[in-house]
Amino acid sequence: MRTGASALWRSRAREQRGLLGAIAGTVFVIAVLMAAIAGIASRAPIDAVQRTVAAGPISEVSRTVSFDIVEGSRPVSDEKVRSALEHLFAGVPVVVSARHGSNSQSWTVTPDASRILPEHLAQLRRDDAKLEGTVTALPSVDSTTVSVSGHGAATALAMERSLDAFASVLPVPAAVLVVSAVIALCLLAQLLVEARDNETRLLRARGASIRWIVGADAAEAALAAGLGALLGTLVAQLVVGLLIGAPPIGAIVVSLIGVFLGSAAIVVAFSAVAAARTSGEPRQASGRARFAVSAGLTFVVIAGAAVTMWRFITDAQVAGGPIDPLAVIAPAAGLCALAVLAVVAFGPASRGVETVTARSTGVGTLPLRSVSRHAAVFAAPVALLTIAIAVTTFAAGYEGTWSSFLTSSSRIVVGADARLDLDAPQFVGGVGDAAPLTRVAAVPGAQRVVAAATIPGLIGPLALDVVAAPSAALADLDPAEDSMFDASAVSSAVGAKRGGAGGIRLPAGAQTLELTVSAVGVVESTARLTGWLQNASGETVASSSGRFAVRDDGADEPSTATMTLPPGGPWTLSALDVSVDLPAGDGGLIATTLLTSVRLSVTGGTAGGESLPIASAGWRVSKAVYPLQGTTTVTRSGDGIGIDAHVPNDSSQTLQARLEPQVQQAPLPVAISAAAAAGTGLQVGRTTTIDLPQGSLEVRIAAIVPQIPATDDVTAVFADLPQLTAALLASSQELPAVDTVLIGVGDRPAARVADAAARAAGSGATAIVPDTTLATRFISPVITALNVGAYGCCVLSGVALAACLAALWRRRKGETVILRAIGFAPGTQARGRGVEAILAACYALVCGVVAGILISLLAGNTLARSSVPSALPSLPITGAFDVVWLAGCLVVLLVVVALIVLRYTRAVRADAVHAVPGRTTT
Repeated sequence: MRTGASALWRSRAREQRGLLGAIAGTVFVIAVLMAAIAGIASRAPIDAVQRTVAAGPISEVSRTVSFDIVEGSRPVSDEKVRSALEHLFAGVPVVVSARHGSNSQSWTVTPDASRILPEHLAQLRRDDAKLEGTVTALPSVDSTTVSVSGHGAATALAMERSLDAFASVLPVPAAVLVVSAVIALCLLAQLLVEARDNETRLLRARGASIRWIVGADAAEAALAAGLGALLGTLVAQLVVGLLIGAPPIGAIVVSLIGVFLGSAAIVVAFSAVAAARTSGEPRQASGRARFAVSAGLTFVVIAGAAVTMWRFITDAQVAGGPIDPLAVIAPAAGLCALAVLAVVAFGPASRGVETVTARSTGVGTLPLRSVSRHAAVFAAPVALLTIAIAVTTFAAGYEGTWSSFLTSSSRIVVGADARLDLDAPQFVGGVGDAAPLTRVAAVPGAQRVVAAATIPGLIGPLALDVVAAPSAALADLDPAEDSMFDASAVSSAVGAKRGGAGGIRLPAGAQTLELTVSAVGVVESTARLTGWLQNASGETVASSSGRFAVRDDGADEPSTATMTLPPGGPWTLSALDVSVDLPAGDGGLIATTLLTSVRLSVTGGTAGGESLPIASAGWRVSKAVYPLQGTTTVTRSGDGIGIDAHVPNDSSQTLQARLEPQVQQAPLPVAISAAAAAGTGLQVGRTTTIDLPQGSLEVRIAAIVPQIPATDDVTAVFADLPQLTAALLASSQELPAVDTVLIGVGDRPAARVADAAARAAGSGATAIVPDTTLATRFISPVITALNVGAYGCCVLSGVALAACLAALWRRRKGETVILRAIGFAPGTQARGRGVEAILAACYALVCGVVAGILISLLAGNTLARSSVPSALPSLPITGAFDVVWLAGCLVVLLVVVALIVLRYTRAVRADAVHAVPGRTTT
């Protein structure tokens, strides 16, 4: 008996070996996809953390504590310090190293790159916070000298946030793959049941029990599912291991068992239901019952998706809180709910088309009516195609948005392709302190070089950064996308000339400026001139002449004041400081009969061999820069450049005055960040005062932008550097020095050009480029998983469509014969069936693209922002799509659909050709 049962079982399996092979192949694909995602989920975080620590640099991943030994005490032993540090970091694999000075020690704690795991990061940060206290408690350590350096804690926090983003996105491909796999396997199981319907009824009629039939089907399902799951898991394990390293075996085993049990259970469940129904007459569920079940399921799915999306939006507004499981599955739930809506709407939509075409007698409308009559059969492939296209669109939106936001958020902090931070003084010094713009511009690859200055300031109690750069030149550097900082609009708003900076333009290439000076006083003395020189980039330097004689009234002989010009011109003489020494009498007191007045005039000048228009310059005395003491008066002398000063006897020993071009003074137009505007209540058009180290400055708010470039401070102000310099020349004795050089490199490697520029700039210059390495290292596996999910859904949708069309082909063979008998040509029938499938696919294409875009707008932007933990919170994010990848995926999917439909139409045509004997023509 057992031999007969075994032979019967083998015979049944051979009869349906094609379908069983399709089930095994589908399980193989599902196992590959699920094991790949499980491998990425378990191995990629470990790989990213260890690579980040190994890549360094050491100062970014470690913490160094330094201290001095109390004078006269016995130094603490290395064993005691090492023991204390190893005890502190007992739960984290670290490497402890030491450096010793004559009376000092430095200990560096670095995570062990070969053993550090993601679960160690939180403990590492907590232990880092206790590092200073642990060392301070050691004997003989001078607690006043203990200091901790290094960015290891900040890097650990950034890695933790990146892992949170990783965990937030990864459920999307996993969830949609599970849904797609279940639908595809249900279709194949149903197709197997239909193929065996007559066989099953015959077995039941001859006495076979339901238990025996289900057992035989279970053995088949276990064999097919087990073989497919095992081979698929092994392939995924091999691929993941070659790419990122072998994942933990536990995750792979769980994936294998889950795929095997799930696949086998679906096939057995369909078989059991089919065997149970053979006990009586075939029964069809009523339309009302089917509607009730469909409506109830739709309501549950949509309500669940709405709850998860609500939790997702709420969770996104509470940064840094615990991860909400409902929020994590929101994007996947939303995609599946929209696919269910598409399926629910497919029936009414197709019936509406049927109603419109009901009165038509043309053959071309037959496919439209057929789609409506077979809407239930098309429902599953429509659902899978919708999910596949939706998840592909969502993946393209997430990847495009993340990539764009990562690049822009990293770039705006730098301000350009690259930046040099100079070791510059706070205030403008002499010619030797000029920024190395000429040397940097000569570096190969440095296409644009722009001077900038970052100045700390205050608006009331609010501290902020004032970033100053030539607005037009900054726009050429394209510091960020327009939604973050519209450089062109800001340049128009703050770059308008306020009467011009004025001054005397010096010839390009000139190396010295020589001024002819007539200086006459009551008695002989000395004076000196300091020229404020400004170039086209807005950089200003001060160049002082040697001292020259102030002669008495009877000896009016001109003197020559020579000033050196730095490279980087052409320069403009924007202001001139006059400093006159007042002779002192005995005891350092001003003599009552000495200098009481002085007249100093610049009567001419040359630079680079060219004469300068001095006589008609018409410069005025800026009384706001050097306040006058007592009854001292300083007025303009003549129409050129000069002063008339009357000095009382109680003045200080130096008379100072600034001469500058006569320009109309107005508040300086600036752009302010949204955070600074919110913190101060300022709006466009309002005026306020910014307190700078150089003095107070009245400004007018010309624009409000989300973020100011070239700073990581969210409260900041941007000003046009030439205009800021002109405003400070009229009100301040000191000017800010250029401490930053922004570099545009075009298509050249930014890091290489920046390093070369730093070497050219000299000691103290630090090269900075937009850094996307850490975020890319953690999020790239997520994008890979999303792509795997999209590819997998596309493959499974193809399987579902093929199964659906196979079922239709089997069910409608009789219809093919009848239509052939009444005159429908085989080609006409084949084209009609093909159009049916194409119409369903086009419907799914439209619904899938709409669903993907909608979920991208609702959740994709938020996920993309959380995937860039280093981004400033003030930066807005705008959606973008990787159109090339999306178009490529859709084209491949449509080609596969077309091939499946073509195979289906050929089968239909072959049936129609042989349906009526003797009529084989088209």
